Amino acid sequence: MKLGIKILLFGCFVFSSELFGFGSADNRNHDSVTQNTNLAVKQKSILQPVPSKSTSIYMPVAWLNIESGSNGVPLSMINRFAFGGYISPSEMNDYQQLLSVSRNRMGAIQNYGINIYPIIGIPVAKKLALENITLEIDDITGANFNQDAFRLIFQGNTNYLGQTLNVGNNVVESWRTRTLKFHFRKTFPKWDIIPTVQFGQCLNYTRIETQDIQLKSDAHGDEITFQGNAYSANSGYSFWGNGVGIQAGLVFSIKNIYQNQKNAFGLSFGIKDFGFYNISDVNVISRNAVWNADQSNIIPEGWNHTDPFKLQAVQISSSDLQFGTWFNRQGDSIKSKLNFVETNRRGNVLAPFTLFAKLNITNHTYVSSIKRQEILLKYVNVIGYLPQLSYWAYLKQDFRTIKGNTKFVLNYMLGLSVGGFDDINFNVGFSSNQLKLRNQTLILNAKFTGIEAYFNPSNWHGAGIQFELLYPLYQ
Repeated sequence: MKLGIKILLFGCFVFSSELFGFGSADNRNHDSVTQNTNLAVKQKSILQPVPSKSTSIYMPVAWLNIESGSNGVPLSMINRFAFGGYISPSEMNDYQQLLSVSRNRMGAIQNYGINIYPIIGIPVAKKLALENITLEIDDITGANFNQDAFRLIFQGNTNYLGQTLNVGNNVVESWRTRTLKFHFRKTFPKWDIIPTVQFGQCLNYTRIETQDIQLKSDAHGDEITFQGNAYSANSGYSFWGNGVGIQAGLVFSIKNIYQNQKNAFGLSFGIKDFGFYNISDVNVISRNAVWNADQSNIIPEGWNHTDPFKLQAVQISSSDLQFGTWFNRQGDSIKSKLNFVETNRRGNVLAPFTLFAKLNITNHTYVSSIKRQEILLKYVNVIGYLPQLSYWAYLKQDFRTIKGNTKFVLNYMLGLSVGGFDDINFNVGFSSNQLKLRNQTLILNAKFTGIEAYFNPSNWHGAGIQFELLYPLYQ
C-alpha cells in the first residue's frame, strides 16, 4: 500500500508539470538561447545546476550530503534516540512490530566538505590535469540486526520472561574520516576519464558483532541462560586520527552514446573511494573470538564453540539498561562467566567505497518541461546498504514580469529511489542561480530524499538532504 501511494504521488507530480505547460512553446526561444550560450559550461556537480549564461566552469565549493534509512525503524524513533525524547512502551511495541524477524538494516551516510583549490575569487585558466582539491569529512554508520536484538537493546528482557530471545548474528560498524582529495580529469573528443586520489585520517572507528546469541529467561526472572559469542572494537575519537588510509577512484564519462531527434544519451560509470585504512591502538573486547597471534587484525578470523551458562537474578528493564544500574549490580559476575578478553590491536580495514553507473537523457527539443532525466544504479560498501536504483526528472519554470521578461529561472527535480538503507523513497529538489558572490553568479542546488518521512515520521522511514553551492572556479 505504501509503495503504491508513493508511485502515485510521483506520477501526479511529473505529469502535472506537463499538463500545466511549465515547459510550453512560450519558453522555447528562451531555452534555446540559454542552451546555445552554455555549450562551453562544464557541469561538475553531483546535481544538475541552472544553466548560467557564461563559458565559466562551475564547480562545487561547499556541500552537505546526508543519506539515512531503515527497512523498518521509522524516522521519529531515530530522531528521539539520537537527539533525546521520550518513547512510550506502546510506541516501542509498535516500532518492533514493523521489523522483520530475521534481518533488518539501518544506517546513515554524511559527507560534507569544501573546495580548497582553486581558491574562490582567484580566477585561473584550466590548463592542468589536476582539476581541484577538496577537504571532506565522512560519518558512516551501518547495521544489520534481527527483531529480537532490537527487543533486547530497547526493552530489556522483562517483557519476555519465560521466552527465548534469539539475538543471533548482528553487526554494527561506524566510521568517521577526514580526507584530502585530489581530482583529475583527462578530456578526449568523445569521453572523459576522471581519476581521484585521496589521503585520509581515521578519526573514529567502531565495530560490534554478535554470533549465535540466545537469551532464555525463566518465568519469574530469577535466572537467564546465555549462549553465544560477541566482540567489540573501538578506537575512540582522536582529532589527530587513530589511523591513516589511502583511497582512489576511477570514473569514465561518455558524452554521447546515442542521439535521436529528441534526446541525447550520456553514460558515466566507475568506482569511488576504494582503499584501506590502517587503524592502530584499537581496544578489542571479545568472547571466544579467534585472532591471529601478531595482533595485526581487528576483525575476528572465526569463533570457538561455547556451551550455555546461567546467570542469577537478571531481570532487566529498559530503565536499568539506560542508567546502567543492572550492569553495576551484575557486572563482576557477568564478566567472569562470559570470559571476556580485552586486548589492544591494530589492522587494515577496507574503507567504504561506491560503485555506480548513471545514464543521462537530455532533451534538446525545448518542447517538454522535462529537460533532463537521470537513471542511477549505485552500491555503497557499507553494512546494511543494498544496491539502489533511482530516477530523477529535471524540470524548469521561468518566472516572468508583466512585460514578459524573465525574472528568474527555477529548475526543480522529482525523483523516486528503491534500495539503499531504505525500501523506497519519494524525492524532490530545486536549483537556482539567484545568489551572487564577488559579482559572480552562485548556483544553489538542493535535494530532499524520502520526503514522506518528513511529513509522517511515525510511519515512514528514511530521509536525506543534499545542499551544494557552485562557483565559477575556472574562467
